[in-house]
Amino acid sequence: MNDDIIAFVNASRDIDFRRLEEIEETIDEIIKQNCTDINIICHTFARMLDLVFINVKDLKKTYYKLLNYARKVDKKIADDYDRYFIGLEKREKLILGE
Repeated sequence: MNDDIIAFVNASRDIDFRRLEEIEETIDEIIKQNCTDINIICHTFARMLDLVFINVKDLKKTYYKLLNYARKVDKKIADDYDRYFIGLEKREKLILGE
């Protein structure tokens, strides 16, 4: 039973890491195209936050790359996503006992 759970978690992490790579490519394209559509930016944040098998440390670089760009488009929304991510970091530290 435990082996099945471990296999599931490992496979899920692999899938989420591939999804993160795709999201990184999307962010690069958003920046390259100088996209100002806040719906696209918010959707990209949502896609990152759906990656439940990736810890915050692995997500941080990509998240802040989009966050820094989003600040140029809509500072208020970027600040909201920043506060949310800080909350995720604090919650993960509590769970992991760091």
